[in-house]
Amino acid sequence: MLLERIYEWARSQPNKTAVVLEDAAINYASFSRAIDAARRFLKPHALPAGRTAIVYVNSPLDAWILLLALRSLGLNTICINTIEEAEELKLRNVAFVVVTQSELSSHKLEARALADIITVPSGTIAKGSR
Repeated sequence: MLLERIYEWARSQPNKTAVVLEDAAINYASFSRAIDAARRFLKPHALPAGRTAIVYVNSPLDAWILLLALRSLGLNTICINTIEEAEELKLRNVAFVVVTQSELSSHKLEARALADIITVPSGTIAKGSR
């Protein structure tokens, strides 16, 4: 599994670059801590294994972290750019939509009935990646 490889690299070569985004490098130690922080936040949310979580997050790094955390907790995942994309796909078995608190107001999800929403508080992921 990809996450196991990330954790392996975090142990064996923690300062090696894992992700480069907009000229900023993030090492394996920071990347794995961010995934763990996301897992700790998401785990108590009664996640139904085998169902689908929609990740609606504009930040590519935050999206990767959340996708990896959710998949490690037994969910199928999809990442979208707009909620209309998800509606057009006519996805079945959607458990919830995951957004970050900092992006929630820009996504205008309150009128949508696609699925429950889990909002990841600001700083949850960033705490792990620093």
